[in-house]
Amino acid sequence: MSFSCTHVHYPDKPEKVFNEYFKAIATGDYKKSLNYISSEEKVLVEDKYKNNDVLNEFNAITYKLTTWKIEKVEIDKNEAKLTVLLDSPNIGEIFGRNIADMSIKSYEGDKLPHNIYNDIYKKVTKELKNGNFTYINSKKEIRFKHENDKWKIFLDLQKDEQVKKLILEASKLSTEGKYNEARGKLKEVFIIDKDNILAKDLLKRIEKLKK
Repeated sequence: MSFSCTHVHYPDKPEKVFNEYFKAIATGDYKKSLNYISSEEKVLVEDKYKNNDVLNEFNAITYKLTTWKIEKVEIDKNEAKLTVLLDSPNIGEIFGRNIADMSIKSYEGDKLPHNIYNDIYKKVTKELKNGNFTYINSKKEIRFKHENDKWKIFLDLQKDEQVKKLILEASKLSTEGKYNEARGKLKEVFIIDKDNILAKDLLKRIEKLKK
């Protein structure tokens, strides 16, 4: 089963595209959200989200609990970038805690789930539903590409997967007491994504452990 794109009146500015995409995710309308994603990533997004109720539920509740304001819009020919100010649940803290717990279990000999992030998404979603979180202010850059006279969001999913892998490796290293190696992995994350909240939270945890 695959998503089919529903017909929508398409917005004419990047900020309006982001607004519609944001609302679609928050309401769990992933068919509609596909309308706003770049053609080169649409298949990747479809593969990632179709039939993945765990990830879809996590995204929906996270977006519902998030408010945002566009700080800056930059357009350069066929590319654009939005700088967005977010007031959202501190996902970095919740994820960091759960990743650390799983790393400890792995270090103690427990077998980790095949899809470790899906298991973490379940735990985080439960905490969000229970109101077990604090809010945090952050800044995020959203990239766009102009395709067929329409602005499309470029999510850069390959980068996202690379970052997740590095964070898991850093967490495992910190659990083993290899703090310098863990910091090295996080430095790689910051080269890719300088504002990554999961990496920032994990780095704080490492610094506390080193004292």
